[in-house]
Amino acid sequence: MACPPAALQLIESFERFRRLPYDDGYGYMTVGWGHVIRPGEDWSRGITRYQADALLERDLAKAERAVALLLPIPLNDNQRGAMISFTFNAGAGALQRSTFRQCMLRGDFGDVPAGMMLYCKAGRPLRISAGLQRRRAAEVKLFQAG
Repeated sequence: MACPPAALQLIESFERFRRLPYDDGYGYMTVGWGHVIRPGEDWSRGITRYQADALLERDLAKAERAVALLLPIPLNDNQRGAMISFTFNAGAGALQRSTFRQCMLRGDFGDVPAGMMLYCKAGRPLRISAGLQRRRAAEVKLFQAG
């Protein structure tokens, strides 16, 4: 399953392409379209757009698999896309532990927006991030779209 176009657009709008590695502001070295640099990866000389697109595709596939595994329920493209964006950004562990996931598995989608908005903290010590608030609001909007 490919990432729905609206979700890809949302992810790219928040991640923005960056050719050189940078600290994402929360202690993670990142490059390209929000790819967290893993041990053994060396992007110190930068990354091409082609390489960044390939990493994004791989990272999205990982998020898509996690959503399919953790939410084995019918979702429309916008709901699935919002969950892929959330998982791409917050991680599969955050989705797995979330109370909104439990609500969705019970068929109760009404509490999902408020549950998603709880994931707006990052850094050490944890602090509310205006950027994460905007991102979660955009994901909620996508989730609620028809």
